[in-house]
Amino acid sequence: MDESKQGFGEYLRQLVENAVMTQSEFYTKLGIRKPYFYDILSGHTNPPPYPLQLKAMEILDASD
Repeated sequence: MDESKQGFGEYLRQLVENAVMTQSEFYTKLGIRKPYFYDILSGHTNPPPYPLQLKAMEILDASD
């Protein structure tokens, strides 16, 4: 498994936890489906496209 993919998934998981929001709440607000979300977390797929990453950061109120 590609370490950069796993790194992104772990980073996203931590951001969701820090936002005090369930994973279900997050992926629903982001507009993606559960299987895709868990593929991202596990590193089975590439990180989402940049515009979706920006939307995720807005939802999570993340600055980085």
